[in-house]
Amino acid sequence: MLDPHQLMKRQQVLVDFGEFAIRSDDLDEVLMEACRLVGDALGTGRAKVLEIQNERQELFVRAGVGWGPDVVGQVRLPMGERSSETYSIRVGKPVISQDIATETRFGVPRFMRDAGVVALINVPIFVPGERPYGILQVDDTEPREFGEDEIQFLRTYATILGPVIDRLHLVEERRATQEQLTADLAAMEELQRVSAELVGEQEPQALYQRMVEAACALMQSDASSLQELDAATGELKLLAWRGFHEESARFWQKVTPSMGTSCAQALDAGGHVIVSDVETPDARDDVIQAFRRSGLRSVQSTPLKASSGHFIGMLSTHWRDRHAPSERECRFFDLLARLTADLIERVNANKQLQESEERQSFLLKLSDALRLIADPEAIQREAARVLAEALGTNRAFFAQIGRDQDTARILVTYAGGISVALAPIPWATLRRIGCRNGGPAERQEPPTCWPILASTRSAGKPTPRFRRARPSAFRWSRRAG
Repeated sequence: MLDPHQLMKRQQVLVDFGEFAIRSDDLDEVLMEACRLVGDALGTGRAKVLEIQNERQELFVRAGVGWGPDVVGQVRLPMGERSSETYSIRVGKPVISQDIATETRFGVPRFMRDAGVVALINVPIFVPGERPYGILQVDDTEPREFGEDEIQFLRTYATILGPVIDRLHLVEERRATQEQLTADLAAMEELQRVSAELVGEQEPQALYQRMVEAACALMQSDASSLQELDAATGELKLLAWRGFHEESARFWQKVTPSMGTSCAQALDAGGHVIVSDVETPDARDDVIQAFRRSGLRSVQSTPLKASSGHFIGMLSTHWRDRHAPSERECRFFDLLARLTADLIERVNANKQLQESEERQSFLLKLSDALRLIADPEAIQREAARVLAEALGTNRAFFAQIGRDQDTARILVTYAGGISVALAPIPWATLRRIGCRNGGPAERQEPPTCWPILASTRSAGKPTPRFRRARPSAFRWSRRAG
């Protein structure tokens, strides 16, 4: 017969748990307290709650007392045929193993054997609607014949647990919904702010930096980067970043396809690539070291597409821990990627327009300077001056190719205030210069007369963007020669 003191203690446990469950809206907190109270009531000091997960394929140790952090919140047990926990849920009744040394019906998980568990009892937990939630399991380190009074106490306890768990699930769902709505609103507001800022007249670099800041905000990441694709080389060039170590940023200034990064994978895949752990066996050592210097462990990369459909860059986010963003986060990130692609396209279009305007301005200036000059030598001299001033050099000259095509004789030079040596120039030298700069030396036959830049650029003078167009600007020089 049950000791009256034990009966009172167990009744008090039920009361204490009921009061605690009413006060708390935290499911994990309630389950931990349930384990503590039941372990104390049965004098084992060990109890745990196993939750059905993964479409009823496994049991997850959701809460427990008398177990370390390597078990609670970590261990998952398959719901197999020889599982006493699975059998208890299927039959809807408590299942007892008085001594696992003589147990032949079921297998016992290795972690329980290693912890010295000898006896155990499984009691199924059902939420309203007779839906199975999991198992309340009490363990003992000594052989134990659980009495009928103990079994009834645990069944009552599990019956109380069911509705409490169901209520807290609803609370969790409402809380998660509210948190998601709040996060969605914050994401939309951030995207709206970014869109408004793109309308302004800020410098491109400031806008690029704003994009990586927004990327971190949307993805709740520790670092982010923006890269532009060089279509000719396939390299990704770093435009802006946040959260990198300086050495890592230098390492990632140019990313080539051979480096095997998430960026290269995203270009191949044509969409999001998520790497929840960058330290994989096939990753390059220098790439891993760059991540380690910045304290980063995971990354996602999203390719940027131009309006024409071709790739023009990459927007990536990084985390210090293993992480994979949700589908919802990726959807908002896609909107930011679209804005970023539009920004890069706009900046490049403005650059092309500016270069075109600079070329036209130069050609107009050259045309005005030569309009009233008829003498070929004077034309060459004035053209050399205009060219040198436009390109910021301190020497320019015209050279005539000799009949033997081995040397070039300088006809006219613009020295910009420095001494000039009028020595012959080997034709092979001119040909190498011309080939590097897209000049007429690419032809099999050398031109009669050719404008050459042969000097040091003035200090602090920026390189004009139209320098590669200079041979076409002097097509008249051959006729003049």
